[in-house]
Amino acid sequence: MKFARLCIISRTVSWKRSIHFDLMKRAELEVGFTSSFLGLKYMVSEEFSTIATYIRQLVQTKHPLVDTVRNLLAGNRDQEQPSPSLLVLLLCKVASENESLSNSTTLSLGKKENGIYQMQRDISELAELMFVGFSIHATIQSLKHNRSVLSDETTAEFVRGNKLAVLIGDFILAKVSKGAADTESSQIVTEISLAVGEAAEGNCLSKESTQIGASNGFETINSRESKLKTAMELSVVSPFSRFVRSALLAAGHSQTSIDQICTLGRRLIICSESRRNLNGLQNTMGSRKTKAPLCAIRTFYSTSCSQNADNAITSLSDYHESSAKQILIELINSYRI
Repeated sequence: MKFARLCIISRTVSWKRSIHFDLMKRAELEVGFTSSFLGLKYMVSEEFSTIATYIRQLVQTKHPLVDTVRNLLAGNRDQEQPSPSLLVLLLCKVASENESLSNSTTLSLGKKENGIYQMQRDISELAELMFVGFSIHATIQSLKHNRSVLSDETTAEFVRGNKLAVLIGDFILAKVSKGAADTESSQIVTEISLAVGEAAEGNCLSKESTQIGASNGFETINSRESKLKTAMELSVVSPFSRFVRSALLAAGHSQTSIDQICTLGRRLIICSESRRNLNGLQNTMGSRKTKAPLCAIRTFYSTSCSQNADNAITSLSDYHESSAKQILIELINSYRI
């Protein structure tokens, strides 16, 4: 019985991954964009090539920085999670199909393809870079509580790996700042600067909120849910929304249109992030005895995913029928499964 249940779960997971993979391919064709190209595009720059020589020293170690950089270079991505840059472009495409622009902006927008300006593509790439930078920072290992169980050699390797993680992450975030300045728009620079600042604070909170202890009581669980909500808002939701706003500002959309698309974008990314966290929790809960805090957190993410999926679909009902809109609807519905 247990074996049959595991087989069903395995087939379900494979089916879901297949759905998301097909959706991502359709989305990339829709906006004329290949997300897997971004990692390689920036990682092979001259500056990063210099850093890569030091990363090779960590290849034989267990520091997570090695696998993270390897996956970026190989273009590997969670098949169940669309890239932030791809979502930004999909939202820009929906916005462009529902509002006629006067092109009164003084910015140099570049060539327009598939309904999206080059500057909007550049901003979407900055969103991708920012999240990549913080994913590299996330590989920094805490040695405070592990020095007693780690050998001197392993400790030295982790110290060296942590230094490189800081260096590479900061280098990538510096690229984001330069890209924002290149837009020559004070509004866009402000939005992206705030996005980076919020993401930095949110990622610190995320580390604290994911340290699940053996605490009991509804007050503790409610407090933990509040921290999870705040961490997700600062680390992912608000920064993503600011990049969407920046891309729409660049194209000269009206404030009403920008606010509506940003609201849709917030609901979309909350749904996506909640599903990602749910998948991680299912793996955790499947490997050890379930505890009350874990169950409460799973309920929180499940409710968040469901509610925001409903709200996102409602938001999309205000827009004209289009292939970009249909892709977003199917993507949102796939998170319900």
